[in-house]
Amino acid sequence: MSRRGGDDDIFVMDADGGNQTRITRNLDLSGNPSWSPDGQRIAFDAFEDKNFEIYVVDPDGKNLDRLTNNLVHDQAPAWSPDGRKIAFNKWEVVPFPHIEIHLMTSDGKYLKRLTNLPNHDDYHPDWTDSSGRAVSPTGNQITIWGRVKKFSSLFR
Repeated sequence: MSRRGGDDDIFVMDADGGNQTRITRNLDLSGNPSWSPDGQRIAFDAFEDKNFEIYVVDPDGKNLDRLTNNLVHDQAPAWSPDGRKIAFNKWEVVPFPHIEIHLMTSDGKYLKRLTNLPNHDDYHPDWTDSSGRAVSPTGNQITIWGRVKKFSSLFR
């Protein structure tokens, strides 16, 4: 994500920093990019129609699709390891404002709430393998965060 040109946009580039290409345009505050496991799509959120929504786009900026269309913020998409689902934050307003984790198919057609704890916020979902390691498109990136999240239920 970069603010080149005054707007937050999503850029892609080669591993050496070359071939920097802006792939989002005319969307305010584009952020939280997440590559699909096969590397063919990028999910992200953008501020549109007075709130954040989830979008997907090809790495060349083509085939932009809006997956959510809600009256509340939908943010921080995270692809499932098989690329068939996307988990994300969804702001809830009843009984009072809070954030829950939701899951949808990668085409945005099926939506399900995964968490339901109105007294605290659940946000920035991620997927882990059975070892607690975060899943990345190449399968070789390890983060401590995945392990922390795996065992977080022990501390509640």
